[in-house]
Amino acid sequence: MSTTETNTAIKHAVKEKYGQAALRVTTGGSSCCGASPARE
Repeated sequence: MSTTETNTAIKHAVKEKYGQAALRVTTGGSSCCGASPARE
C-alpha cells in the first residue's frame, strides 16, 4: 500500500469514527467512544 493510499484509508476511518460520535450526540447518546447512552 502506498503512502497516499494509507493516508486516504486513515482519513476515511477517522471520518467514520467522528461521524458515529456525532450521531450518538444528536440522538442523546454519549460522545465518548464505545460508551453506552447517557440517557435511556
